[in-house]
Amino acid sequence: MDTKEEGKKDSTLIMIERAEAAAARQEAANAESLKILQRAEKLRAQEILGGQTEAGQVPQPKPVLSNKEYAAMVERGEANPLKEDGFI
Repeated sequence: MDTKEEGKKDSTLIMIERAEAAAARQEAANAESLKILQRAEKLRAQEILGGQTEAGQVPQPKPVLSNKEYAAMVERGEANPLKEDGFI
């Protein structure tokens, strides 16, 4: 019976060692994930605070449409003359 009990103890110890090793790997992975998350948060904060200015940029001119082209856009529903005149 001593050999069976020793075998069970050995297998139990092996399982415990494997579990401890897995836990250690998981803790290391969690620490690395935390570092990555903190870097991502810092980068996102810098992007938000950095902003973007429109000073010095030339606005894009609106294309000049002929009356026929504009009427066709209104018929297709692509343009709303009331909204463009400020009534809506």
